[in-house]
Amino acid sequence: MPGLERLNNGLTQSTETAVAEFRRDYVSESGTAVADPELNISWETVGSSKDALGILMHEYFNAGASVSESWYTTWVDPNTGVLHPNRDLVKDPADLNDAVREALRGSEGIDTELLNTTLAKGVPVLAFTKYGDLFAAFDEYQIAAGSYGRITVTLPASQSDEMLSPFGAAAKKAALDPSTPEFVATEPTRTVKPHPSAETVDCAKLKCVALTYDDGPGGHTNRLLDTLKKKHARVTFFALGQQIEMFPKVAARTVAEGHEYGIHTWSHKQLTALSPPQVRKELSRAVLEAERITGIRPTLYRPPYGASNERIRKEAKALGLAEILWSIDTLDWKDRNTDLIVQRVLDQTRRNSIVLMHDIHPTTVAATPRIIDGLQDRGFTLVTVTELLGNPKPGVKYR
Repeated sequence: MPGLERLNNGLTQSTETAVAEFRRDYVSESGTAVADPELNISWETVGSSKDALGILMHEYFNAGASVSESWYTTWVDPNTGVLHPNRDLVKDPADLNDAVREALRGSEGIDTELLNTTLAKGVPVLAFTKYGDLFAAFDEYQIAAGSYGRITVTLPASQSDEMLSPFGAAAKKAALDPSTPEFVATEPTRTVKPHPSAETVDCAKLKCVALTYDDGPGGHTNRLLDTLKKKHARVTFFALGQQIEMFPKVAARTVAEGHEYGIHTWSHKQLTALSPPQVRKELSRAVLEAERITGIRPTLYRPPYGASNERIRKEAKALGLAEILWSIDTLDWKDRNTDLIVQRVLDQTRRNSIVLMHDIHPTTVAATPRIIDGLQDRGFTLVTVTELLGNPKPGVKYR
């Protein structure tokens, strides 16, 4: 987030630590997973104003035989960039701890020793309900056996308001009456063009290739769009809903400049590990956010990791989404090497190829102009996925 370097650095460090531990424990020396595990780290705002911004981080880990989840909140003052631990929301952390203990008194399964140890470190999640009550939460196993699940405590406003510090009062206002801090891009005025149709170009006669970019929009996407505009090239993006929410101007610009916009779910969870309602939410939430920001309803989706099945495609069909995989994986996420990315695309591309890349990596953005020039020198025409496939059908898999 622009101007909030302490927050950015803190979240980046904690995320990179979690990823490093995941790679250490679940990825072999050859670089491949030893089983089929998934680590997914996502976030959402729990309060937003010029005086307080709250971020809820969610870490989802699926080891195959078991699933674990953890949450924590971080608060920041946008005016100063100062990070505030949860304890800064109250005048006296001891009063908060006592109130939590009292609320949990008599609750089945609570381990007093674990509770006291956790409270000494600080409540991991502290936020506000829509009614203004103070909400505290603990992960599975944190203060009770895993069979009791996630433990939550709600302290009514009549009790908790007098406990709040001035910053805590600002945080509550940010939760109940959210507004957009100046550093966050607001929803743009929509000036969009329709998605390109299959009638735009005839790939039965031309040597077509579709470049696709996943996981954005992000901090490097505008530079990619500048390149595509200069090269008069149109591509297809598969965007994450949570990123569209964070970079609405970039999302709107992408569609306004004639590129095709598909979704990549809301938070990049592995869909095959989710229940049908969870799959539906991951897809529909991203569709609605993309439509809200760009004015165009997506008709394509790409499942994270390419993990899908008939059950997933049934949910996608109900939302009018065709499933788009790829025929060339540049591995740009792994190597982060511009020369290698260019070489792989130019060496492997054939007629009707769908090329997988990610616009969140600066090395990929840097590779794109050379990729475009190289493909065009070889007689390829760059098209969108819809142009390449000829209006793909909802619920059908393409690659």
